[in-house]
Amino acid sequence: MRKYSILMLSALVALWAAGAYAEVQNVKVSGKLEVKGVYRNAYVVQGQAPSSAGYDEDAADEAGDIFMTTTELKVQADLTDNVSTTVLLRDEREFGGNAVDNVYAAAAYAELKEFLYAPVSLKAGFWKYELGSQLILGDGTPDSASNLTFKDLNKKAAFDGIVVDYALDNGNVEVGYLRPRGLTDSREGDIYVVDTNFDLKGAAIELYYVYDGTDVEANNDDARQYIGGRVTGEIMEGLTGALEVAYLFGDYGENDYDAMAIDASLNYVVDAEKNASVGLAVLYRSGDKDPSAGDYEAWYAPYNDQDIGEIVDFDSNILALKLSGAVDVMEDVTLSADFYHFWADEDVAYGSVDKDDDLGNELDVYLTWDYTSDVQFGLTVAAFWPGDCYEKDDTALEVLGSMTVNF
Repeated sequence: MRKYSILMLSALVALWAAGAYAEVQNVKVSGKLEVKGVYRNAYVVQGQAPSSAGYDEDAADEAGDIFMTTTELKVQADLTDNVSTTVLLRDEREFGGNAVDNVYAAAAYAELKEFLYAPVSLKAGFWKYELGSQLILGDGTPDSASNLTFKDLNKKAAFDGIVVDYALDNGNVEVGYLRPRGLTDSREGDIYVVDTNFDLKGAAIELYYVYDGTDVEANNDDARQYIGGRVTGEIMEGLTGALEVAYLFGDYGENDYDAMAIDASLNYVVDAEKNASVGLAVLYRSGDKDPSAGDYEAWYAPYNDQDIGEIVDFDSNILALKLSGAVDVMEDVTLSADFYHFWADEDVAYGSVDKDDDLGNELDVYLTWDYTSDVQFGLTVAAFWPGDCYEKDDTALEVLGSMTVNF
């Protein structure tokens, strides 16, 4: 009897395994392994005075360099022709394991195409939601709980949300409800998004509205609202351009928000065979003379995911001129560089006696080598020279080397 039961159980397991095998025919497993080595001197991110605090090799008890490994594993499953799921797992840790972001779900969502009827699709779960150029929405975790020595290298970014997309003949309309995940600053609340995209004779036009009802406990009367538009396209052969304008309004405590952001850029392909190009951009984020009085006029977008400079990355109160260039110096090797000059929209003083609008200059140089189709080596060398608004003029420096393997 026992032998018969074992045989029956074995048969059931075999049948279940055969069925399970059939179910996983449309599962795709992929991933990424990234190893980085980073050196920084007199360095602070997010626009702070680069030599007043931070990771300075001469400062006591501050680390000037780290090595770290980031591992990602993504599983995508097509359940039917119109239903799919995606799960992304990630682990980030420094060499030696002294500072760890343990394995966590970086994304987990389901997508339903032709939901209810053909033009509508539905996406629900949590993921990195990107609105346009990520001027307003892109990073769901502005204050990550990362234990990494250089916290800005942490890749945590996710919103919980539900997004409905309606397809048009020449574009789409997207309506979304989001909540930021994993914050450490007591921020909570709802985010609503309406995003429209149109393709009109070679020009891509985007118009959007964002209501950000998330706040910090100490100032819980905030309710930011954004309206904006973005257009990109080819101006003439080899010359492309982009323009984005966004306006911030809403409640700021007992006062109101009244701020603006503008991005304008041109890029010209000099030699298509060598992928040689040059670019010019003007970036503006409004500032405020006196935040304690009247409307708050400084641009503020806590979930943006743009990089304005590899080092300082000013998010507000700036006018920046950016010159860029790129070229394939040999097969599979690309050299590119960005040079920035920063002014303050409103004069500031980072420890200096007198306020000034000279924020400084930054040069970022990138070298990438596509070793194979799956393996890439990268080297970033960046330097920031503080302007007259800083008390100290130590040069901030970053050297970052990386190897990335995709599988």
